[in-house]
Amino acid sequence: MVLEDVIASGIATEEITGGRKFPLLVDVHDARSQDRAARLELAQRGNKVSAVAVIVGTPLSRMVGNFFVNVSQPVTPTRLFDDEASAVAWLQGFIR
Repeated sequence: MVLEDVIASGIATEEITGGRKFPLLVDVHDARSQDRAARLELAQRGNKVSAVAVIVGTPLSRMVGNFFVNVSQPVTPTRLFDDEASAVAWLQGFIR
């Protein structure tokens, strides 16, 4: 994923949500790579997202994800999960 992908998804999401905050589920267990600019842009979307649940696929991706969350300090609640059901259950508390 590159910055242009993140920007395009942001535009589409804005059209769908009408500008309302929403919980975001991100499944990265099959993701190959993501450039730094894309990660930083995603981390700064706190004014549009009420919470972020990230599904990771391996212990290494969990370690890298936790490092990124701690370093970037996202402005919205962000947690990593091993499965979709747990992630969705956590996000339910952020639906407005």
